[in-house]
Amino acid sequence: MKIVLFAIIKFLSERFTLTEDKADEKEIIESIKAEVQFKGTNVWTLI
Repeated sequence: MKIVLFAIIKFLSERFTLTEDKADEKEIIESIKAEVQFKGTNVWTLI
C-alpha cells in the first residue's frame, strides 16, 4: 500500500511542478522596476 501511495505522490509532484517554467527572478524584478512607477496605489499593488 505504501508503494502505491509513494508512486501517486511522485507522479503528482512531477506532473504539477511549478519550477519547470519559472522565469528568472532577476529579469522579473528588472521588468517590474522599469515599467512601474512606485508612487501611490501602485506600491500597494505589488504588496
